[in-house]
Amino acid sequence: MNLPSDFKKFSYKQFPRIACVGFFTLVLAQFASAQALQNLSTIRQEAEKFLVERYQSEKNEQLIIKLGTWDKRLKLSACHQPISFSLQDTAGPGGNVTLDCRCLDQNGWAIHLPAQVDIFRALPVASRNLS
Repeated sequence: MNLPSDFKKFSYKQFPRIACVGFFTLVLAQFASAQALQNLSTIRQEAEKFLVERYQSEKNEQLIIKLGTWDKRLKLSACHQPISFSLQDTAGPGGNVTLDCRCLDQNGWAIHLPAQVDIFRALPVASRNLS
């Protein structure tokens, strides 16, 4: 078997050293990629704040906002600009809505967050027939 001359010089005594270098390279790569991810709970907090500002029109209203869930495996790159929020379906006063969340960076991303917005208002009610 003809092996390259460099391969013949490899010693099994060097194997632990090479294995350690490879291991630490992988560990450092994991830390580097973990720091460049967007915090999903921050997006959820900002999304809820956006929905409250959008639907809160009177002081004596009560809003109940339930945000949907994302896949736990979702990994988004860190956004260096403020995240843009917009409603996809603005026809009705609350109910089931879809919130469009966008990172406006050059290599940005866009995700959709389902939410349910319930609005409770005090309404006048007659205590007897008006006719």
